[in-house]
Amino acid sequence: MNSQKSKSRRWQVAVHEAGHLVAAEVVLNDKGGAVIVDVNGGTEGQACVDVGNPPRSFKEALAIAAGMEAERLAGFYDAPTLPPKSVHTVRPVAMDVPQERSSHASIVPSTNSGPSDAERIARWCCEHHPYKPEVWVSRYHWAHCTARLFVRKHARAILDAARELYLTGVRITKTVNVLSQEGQQ
Repeated sequence: MNSQKSKSRRWQVAVHEAGHLVAAEVVLNDKGGAVIVDVNGGTEGQACVDVGNPPRSFKEALAIAAGMEAERLAGFYDAPTLPPKSVHTVRPVAMDVPQERSSHASIVPSTNSGPSDAERIARWCCEHHPYKPEVWVSRYHWAHCTARLFVRKHARAILDAARELYLTGVRITKTVNVLSQEGQQ
């Protein structure tokens, strides 16, 4: 039962992080990466996309909320079957993360990785609107309802990314061609 529970949690985390990745790619034109790791019986995940804390725009809030809303898909779709020797350890991950992404420089999950998605959304809802709880609630529902519609529309892409993340522990959509960058200078 515990093994089944950990597989279920791993799938939930994979779908959650895939929601962030696909939303960032579609809405922000940001190709990032994600990693999930099984540590001490628990599963941690981290997406590396260019989103502020708190989010700087509605689009960034949507990319955060998409992870939370994508988790619902995990309950409707079965996790892929892990190969006999599954990847459950941290593999070295090399990503070129620009300096302006210093808050996202570490892609390896940590229990102290900063505020939760819910807290980041809450900060965005309240930003620039002190003492206006009706605005906070409106912004919260706006972000989550839009994210729910986004997840429905992009469910196939989210599930494809989640399958790769679940099976390998890593998904990187950002590619850096150093030679072509040097040639442009």
